[in-house]
Amino acid sequence: MKTAILFGAAILTCLCSCGCGRTFWGQIYELSTPEPPPDPNTIVAQYENIEVRQSSAADVLSVIYLPEYELLSQSKSVIATAGTVKKGYKRWMKMAAFDEDGMEVQRKYVVVANETPRFLFVSPWTGVHVDMKMVMESEVIDEPYANENARRIAILERVKEYAAQDVLEVAPDNKEIETAGLLINEGLSSALAALASSPAMAEKLSDAEGMVYDDVTLDQGRMTLEVVEDVVTMRMRLGSYSKCRIVLPPTDQY
Repeated sequence: MKTAILFGAAILTCLCSCGCGRTFWGQIYELSTPEPPPDPNTIVAQYENIEVRQSSAADVLSVIYLPEYELLSQSKSVIATAGTVKKGYKRWMKMAAFDEDGMEVQRKYVVVANETPRFLFVSPWTGVHVDMKMVMESEVIDEPYANENARRIAILERVKEYAAQDVLEVAPDNKEIETAGLLINEGLSSALAALASSPAMAEKLSDAEGMVYDDVTLDQGRMTLEVVEDVVTMRMRLGSYSKCRIVLPPTDQY
């Protein structure tokens, strides 16, 4: 015990004497200060309040847009809001895509990312929370696949296509949306790569614990996929968030 205390004191002395003390304590202060609003659970709750096949553009704007914290981006068929705090280490995006007439939400998304770098024992390593819900065309749902796992993989591939398409609609207007889109794409690409190597893993997508797989960027991912008639719900947790079971509402994971 005495040795550990002396070792810690030596490190602090070294930091101060080499001119790094101010930077060290500045980072400690920054990383330990309370999270500014909005908190991640509020962001996810706003996503949950959007209803596919029910919410209109006006409904979406009244639910998700926080003008004091976010930038709003719109195209003919997509509405998205995005924001960042703590020097860009923590970011989020909420997005809704509409049908051809622009009347009702067909797809909705939320991304919450904590990219604060690990600093001694103060900050967690990167975690990404992604939820999506979308209406899927019958051609994908009802195709006569070889088995249920092949069906799940095909649906997941279409989910990835839709996400990329919707992000592209509004990404040129907001770099934060582009970044969120990259996080979605990387997570889905890693999951699909794992399924290409072992299609049987797709069976885990419908389990409460989800499918756990290696993520190319954030070490580990966890994913669930639920299909009710023609509505698909996908939940993905990457990095540190993947260590916990996927639970809704996520009131205790941030």
